[in-house]
Amino acid sequence: LAWTDSQVERLLVTGEHARELIGYFGADEYEDVVQLARHAHSVPLAANAPVVYIVPGIMGSQLGRLRRAPLPNDVLWLDPVDISIGQLGLLKLPAQTAVISLGIVLYTYLRLKLHLRIAGFFPVCHDYDWRRGVDELGQDLAARLAADPARQIMLVGHSLGGLVSRAALASMPADPPR
Repeated sequence: LAWTDSQVERLLVTGEHARELIGYFGADEYEDVVQLARHAHSVPLAANAPVVYIVPGIMGSQLGRLRRAPLPNDVLWLDPVDISIGQLGLLKLPAQTAVISLGIVLYTYLRLKLHLRIAGFFPVCHDYDWRRGVDELGQDLAARLAADPARQIMLVGHSLGGLVSRAALASMPADPPR
């Protein structure tokens, strides 16, 4: 599934591409996330809603290769077809080909994002290439946080995402301007 979390949310709300999304989530989970997405997007979001960055755990971000439109990006992790034909070797470091993070693994983190939205937060997913070092990943997240104009930012890190979040906070000034 090469759509971003925001694109999938919109598709769940509108009902577009239901067949493809049922294939990804399964029929029962699809029905559940459709209801959750519609509820989340019916709740008005305050202009000053706190931003919550969701930082997934190891292997919680899709990895793959960019392709030119109209082709979708080539998701290697977590694509069952690529896994079954032995394409995971392309993830080996040092990389033989340009592999980047292509978004969160939706069936793991989309529900959390939608529940945060329902609770009045503005959730943002911070996907990353989990093959890289925690220090590098922390610096990347710190740069993203520093560039965010929001007055209030929170982090929710799962597993390795918690370590990346801690590294980001450790590399930021003690009292960043807001």
